[in-house]
Amino acid sequence: MSNHTSATEFCLLGFPGSEELHYILFATFFLFYSVTLMGNTVIIVIVCVDKRLQSPMYFFLGHLSAAEILITSIIIPVMLRGLLLPGMQIISLAGCATQLFLNLAVGTTEFALMGVMAVHRYVAVCKPLRYNIIMNSHTCIWVVIVSWVFGFLSEIWPVYATFQLTFCKSNILDHFYCDRGQLFKLSCDDSLFTEFILFLMAIFIIIGSLVPTIVSYTYIISTILKIPTASGRRKAFSTLTLMGNTVIIVIVCVDKRLQSPMYFFLGHLSALEILTTSIIIPVMLRGFLLPGMQTISLAGCVAQLFLYLAVGTTEFALLGVMAVDRYVAVCNPLRYNIIMNSHTCIWVVIVSWVFGFLSEIWPVYATFQLTFHFTFVVIGYGSCLFLYVKPNQRQAAQYNKIVSLLISVVTPFLNPFIFTLRNDKVKEALRDSVKHCYQLFKD
Repeated sequence: MSNHTSATEFCLLGFPGSEELHYILFATFFLFYSVTLMGNTVIIVIVCVDKRLQSPMYFFLGHLSAAEILITSIIIPVMLRGLLLPGMQIISLAGCATQLFLNLAVGTTEFALMGVMAVHRYVAVCKPLRYNIIMNSHTCIWVVIVSWVFGFLSEIWPVYATFQLTFCKSNILDHFYCDRGQLFKLSCDDSLFTEFILFLMAIFIIIGSLVPTIVSYTYIISTILKIPTASGRRKAFSTLTLMGNTVIIVIVCVDKRLQSPMYFFLGHLSALEILTTSIIIPVMLRGFLLPGMQTISLAGCVAQLFLYLAVGTTEFALLGVMAVDRYVAVCNPLRYNIIMNSHTCIWVVIVSWVFGFLSEIWPVYATFQLTFHFTFVVIGYGSCLFLYVKPNQRQAAQYNKIVSLLISVVTPFLNPFIFTLRNDKVKEALRDSVKHCYQLFKD
């Protein structure tokens, strides 16, 4: 080791390509960076100033946004500078160590926060009655402090061990920032033991955060599926055909002999049967006729699921009403006309329809909220698993540049839109803030 001279500075190759391509990449990444900074800063500000957002969920989201700002600010400015200026960018050994440490420390903190938020979602959905006791302000503050402290302390040894190596093969890093895999490629020392320890630490940090996330999603989904909406257990095929149900509706409306509560309810039940089959069967028939798999947009999937569940819930509400109608007709025949008068019948039908549709808003919303959360989780955890959870840090180092973009550019950009800006309370707080600012400027 004493025969080798270690590099005191490194050259970052950045992105290959022409000057025009660099300008296009600069404009693209600058736009992503600006939106990321603006979106996450707005989240932090409104969480701090708006009393409606003083809850554990928004407290954690505020810290997650702060972590996203730090991650992008550690990486992106150096990358943008490299895209604008010709040639390789020079970074000192101390600057490289600082950048690597801050990137890993803030990233570890973010994974700790993601694990905390997973536990928070589990408590909110599965233990709602104990939510305020478990997620009190004292607990929230402490878990956030522990997350930040753990994130920074846990990365001291890995960075120290990395820069204890002698970098004598070259001082050129084929990356746009100081990547640990590239540093190991430049080392002349035997780093297998260090890489193995770092592999174990990466498993502990990333998998340790991923496990509570998966477990919480599993419990949340199982809780949603247990919501007592019997429509979820219905078959797509109705017991009556489209023509038969239409005939029932028509004759109930036109024949005066059928102007009674029982047939009034049966008419609405037939309408529901037509809707249920029309939501499912046409799509299924199209799949039989056309070759290959049928595609459906996210909005179409949301609409189909919501209508199917809402109409099914309404139908079971009506079946309950019809059961009461039969009970009154058989057991209280003398009071039947008083109890089941036209005013009562109309109101119970309206309530059944309204209940059916309103009761399914949250289940469908929660289901597709998880879809967006899964997108963030898959990108974030998948990228980090590829980068860090491998025994040999030199493996697939040529792909690290692309995967690093997902972590440093894409996930921070998506964070405001996935976790916060789609939230109704946040939208309301934003609208009020904009109105307040407008009034201040107007005055």
